[in-house]
Amino acid sequence: MKNDWLIAKIIVVIIIISRGYYHLIPFMNQDLFPFFDLELSTFWYLPSIILAAIVLLSAVVLILTRRAIAKKILGIFILTDSVFFMLYSLIAFIPQFSTSWYLLLFCLLLGVFELVTGRRTLSEIY
Repeated sequence: MKNDWLIAKIIVVIIIISRGYYHLIPFMNQDLFPFFDLELSTFWYLPSIILAAIVLLSAVVLILTRRAIAKKILGIFILTDSVFFMLYSLIAFIPQFSTSWYLLLFCLLLGVFELVTGRRTLSEIY
């Protein structure tokens, strides 16, 4: 059972890092964030990039040192990213709900998976 959570953590870290990289390119090119026939600033990409960098660093430190503080930081930032991702998904997909409801549902399920994995990572410490 413990190996299942390790695999889940690895999958979540890979998802967070890939999402951060995916948002890094439009942020660097100053491509605006599409939102319901409007274009918002690139600020909406920045939190994902920062969270991905912190998760990557804490995962590397956790692998190298096996310290509890690295696991705690990893768990906290996985939880933070899951909440941000669910809010981001709601903001992005609610305006076009009739055409993209399945993407919203998938993103919310992925956010819940990240949330559960982050909570499990924090509960392993105590």
